[in-house]
Amino acid sequence: MDKLDFAEGMKILYSCYHKDLNNDDFIIWYEMLKDIKPDVFKKTIIEICKEKGFMPTVHDILDKSKNVNNSYYLSIIDKMYNFPWSIFVHGTA
Repeated sequence: MDKLDFAEGMKILYSCYHKDLNNDDFIIWYEMLKDIKPDVFKKTIIEICKEKGFMPTVHDILDKSKNVNNSYYLSIIDKMYNFPWSIFVHGTA
């Protein structure tokens, strides 16, 4: 994810917990979290805000992002499994 995607996710986090990180923290958190896909990061932050009453740590975000990422791929597999593939064979659904 780029810094703009990260900043948008952190803005949501700040809004939920009314806590700011200083510039050094922001840089460190970005370095630790930058490998998360932007859509997964945003979904992770939103789910954490709904579930936790306290500011998450980097570790909390990394753990939750793995679950969100797995759920994302499972939903794609489910959609593929339920896709009417017969339209390619028979021409109709």
